[in-house]
Amino acid sequence: MSKFLKKALSFVLLGSMVLSIAACAPKGVRSITSDEFKKAIKDAKALAEDSDFMNIKGPEGSELECIQFGNDVRAKDGYYYNCVVAYLWHTDEESEAKEMFDEVYSIMVESGTFDGSVKEESTDKYAYFTLDGTTEEYPMEGYCYGGWYWSGNSFIFVYTTEDNDDHRSRIDSILDKLGFPKPQ
Repeated sequence: MSKFLKKALSFVLLGSMVLSIAACAPKGVRSITSDEFKKAIKDAKALAEDSDFMNIKGPEGSELECIQFGNDVRAKDGYYYNCVVAYLWHTDEESEAKEMFDEVYSIMVESGTFDGSVKEESTDKYAYFTLDGTTEEYPMEGYCYGGWYWSGNSFIFVYTTEDNDDHRSRIDSILDKLGFPKPQ
């Protein structure tokens, strides 16, 4: 075998090994912009219309900002709710976004009111948890499938309260477009 062919084969093998390792690497969480958030939801084919997004500003003098997505409205116990929900919170400082994440983590996971599958990871750069099961916590009493993610000055959550494959696949599709871990 010629030296050139050996080198070419070596590069091909090395390249395939690197790509295999990259494909198996766990997905992390990153801060995203409002435009990336909206684009991911629209690209996910989650039946998103521009009217399904709402911008919320924090108190005067605060940089707190939220983009809320909700669609597929249903009625339950005399109240209306969105079956597919996603929020992107941007705060003044990383510590505020992390506090928001930690508070929800405490309520949803540490309180012991959730029964089901929990997947979680925490680093000094990001943290997340995903749920697939039932909870006693309002407003998600009953079934809950989705994920909660913190990175930098962003706190993001995407979930459904409908226990069916259509709604789970919409949530999975949004999380795939964001590049975030999904419930397993």
